[in-house]
Amino acid sequence: MYDTVTQAQKFWIKGRNFNLENLLSLPIDDPILREFDSASLAIFRLAPADYHRFHTPMDCIVEESVHTPGDYYTVNPQAVNEADIDVFTANTRTVLYLRHAQTNQRVAFVAIGALLVGSIVWTGGKEKGTVLKRGDELGYFAYGGSTIVVVFPSEVIDFDDDLVTNSQKPMETSMKMGDSLGKIPERNR
Repeated sequence: MYDTVTQAQKFWIKGRNFNLENLLSLPIDDPILREFDSASLAIFRLAPADYHRFHTPMDCIVEESVHTPGDYYTVNPQAVNEADIDVFTANTRTVLYLRHAQTNQRVAFVAIGALLVGSIVWTGGKEKGTVLKRGDELGYFAYGGSTIVVVFPSEVIDFDDDLVTNSQKPMETSMKMGDSLGKIPERNR
């Protein structure tokens, strides 16, 4: 968990092409990018043996999704830290925009395909306007290792301290569906 994109680049993502406009496949002047000024990132790397369904981390309303075709590079830590290629922006991915129920802020939920992944399948996240509760299924990866990157505006979440500390080491933290990521900042409750 990283409080800023810069922190993610310092401790985890070393690809020189990693930035929000490339991750979200948006032109630099797109107004959506302004909504993510000072955004924080939650990165979830799934190994082939992991559960490959993904769930919403919050109460939300499904908005639009944007698919970007790409490659299927591995998302293991060595590849993610390779300076010559940024697997998160080179790989095939779909950005699903969700409207956070409590703060009315847009959150970008990015499902990134990887080596051996045949497809990204949306279930609960496929219909615009669907109201979802925290923990509801959004979709799944059809086999193999893969990654989720969630881009939160600063108004939406303050990550739990242990997750931030582990990320700065950098050390992966094993998480299960339903584990706490953080809380809505006091100022926005």
